[in-house]
Parts: sequence; structure tokens; C-alpha cells
Amino acid sequence: MKNTLKYFAPPLFLILALIDAHITMIAANIFSGALRAISTLIILALMLACMKFSKRYLIITSLVIGLVLDSYFIGIIGINGLILPVLVYFMYQFKEVLNANIFTELFGLIIFVTADAVLLAALQAIFQLANVDPIWFVASLLGPSLLLNILIFFIVIVPLRKLFQVK
Repeated sequence: MKNTLKYFAPPLFLILALIDAHITMIAANIFSGALRAISTLIILALMLACMKFSKRYLIITSLVIGLVLDSYFIGIIGINGLILPVLVYFMYQFKEVLNANIFTELFGLIIFVTADAVLLAALQAIFQLANVDPIWFVASLLGPSLLLNILIFFIVIVPLRKLFQVK
């Protein structure tokens, strides 16, 4: 299964990224723009995939997926193309700790969603793509994003663990 999953994983990651976009748009419509909750289901999938795939394979795959996401959603090549491989690299650094149980996977997700949001805001600020107010960032983006992703975690963790054969 590991060998066949290697071929199905990249399209699965793209599908999850599209689902992320739809969940994010639904959340934006629910909150009427006052809060921005960003779904990062792909980060959860990458976190579980690092238990099964080699570091090189998953970093290259995340780079390609990040570049596709950049070209499709952001229009500026390089932001997700940089952030996703960096996150995958750190997932491998914490691989032994993350695989302990579902509880540690939840905390891993919280850490990586926070890192994703902070890196995204930092890169946008560095390249002057956005003016990031720290209070708005925490209250209106990071907090709702964490809550949304924790909810998503409890809904999809069991099927994703079965898919990636995480014990």
C-alpha cells in the first residue's frame, strides 16, 4: 500500500487543498468578513504523510503543491512554495513525538497551523504585500483559524489515519 499511496498522495494533497479553499470560503461567508478562519487540512495530511514517506519525497511534493497553490490562489509564486516545504521539514524533526497518539497529533496540528499563519504573515510583511497588525492577526485570523482546524481535525483524523496507515 505504501508504494501505491506514493502515487496517489500528490493528487490527494491537491484535492485537500481545494477542499481547504472551499471550507475557507464557507467560513468567510459565515463570519461576513469580520473574522478570517483559514482551513489547513493539507497541513494535517502532510503531518500524517510524514509518518509513511521519505523526507525527500514529501519535501519535493510539498514544494510542487505549494507552487500550484501559489499560482492558483495567491498569484505570487513562492509563498506557499516556501512555507509548505519548511513545515514538512519541521514535521520530520518532530516525527517521533507527533506519532505518539491522536492527542499529540492535535497539538502538532496547532503548532503547524500557527507556524503556517505566522510565516504567511511574516512573508507578506517582508515583501510588503500586506500590512499586518499583530492584534488583528491574533484575534481575527489566528484564533478563528485554530478553532476551525481543531474542529476539522476531530472530523477527519480517523479517516486520514486509516488512509495513511498511521497506528
